[in-house]
Order: sequence, then structure tokens, then C-alpha cells
Amino acid sequence: MLSLSLYSSSSSVSLLLANNEQVLRFFEFENEKKVKTDKIFQLLEILSKEQDLKSLDLIFLSRGPGGFTSIRQIISLAQGLSLNSNAKIFSVTMFEIILSDMVEIKFPVLVFFRESRKDFYFQLYSFKNNKWEPKSKIFSGTQIDIQKKVKILRNKNNFNDIIL
Repeated sequence: MLSLSLYSSSSSVSLLLANNEQVLRFFEFENEKKVKTDKIFQLLEILSKEQDLKSLDLIFLSRGPGGFTSIRQIISLAQGLSLNSNAKIFSVTMFEIILSDMVEIKFPVLVFFRESRKDFYFQLYSFKNNKWEPKSKIFSGTQIDIQKKVKILRNKNNFNDIIL
């Protein structure tokens, strides 16, 4: 099963092509001065010379949070590739990616990551019925904003222990 993973943020782009669990090609560029979409198209052009992209079965992408323009471009690109190959598109949030490594933790978790614009995105989750469920909306802001919001969320949800 041939899979393509597309990622673009305001600070980097990456592409991964895999056949089942075997990585065939991986490209990652950070802090490129070129427009991110141009770089992704260049990488896809390289890949298309090595592999027929019409044979894609799956396309994976992150739907945020992050830069709206980057996310919109990746979604459009995935849709175009899917139309050409009949590949199924799967999208996840950055929070879901981070939480996928936390299967043993049963305490509430505040997931946060720094976005390249020097702000953070964060969201509170709790583990219920064998899955992570959001307990707050997605917030963005500075470290001080996180501290204030965590205090409010702790009081609102009666969480004594939160794992960061």
C-alpha cells in the first residue's frame, strides 16, 4: 500500500513516501525562504520521477492547528493528488499525533507545542472509554497565557493532576 504524508507549517515542509511500513523517500526542509508550496511541488516533482503517484493508496496530512495558509495549501494538494489516484485522505491534528504516544497515561494531559510565530497552541484532554477526549477548546498564546488558562481549566474541571 503506497502512502504519502504531507506536512507544511510556517517554518518547515516535509514529504514522506512509504510502501506499507517501509519508508521509500523522506524530505524535510526547515526555514526555507522559498514559498512552502513551491518547495512541496518541487519535492513532488522529484517523487513523481521515481514513483508513479497515480498509484497512491493513502494520503496523510495534519489539519492544524497552525498557519491557515499552509494547512489550506496541503489540503488542496492532497485533494488534487487523490482525484488523480483515488487515494483516501486521512487527516489528524498535531494534538492527536502527540497523544498517540501517551497510551499508558490515564491522567488529564495538557498538550501544547510552540508554533513558529513564537506562540503556543494548547488543548486539555482526558482519557475516557479507551480514547483521548478534548476537555477544552484549542487555545493559542504565550507561556503566560498557558499558565492563566491552566489555572482556570484545573478549577473548572476539578483536575488536581495535569500532565504537561
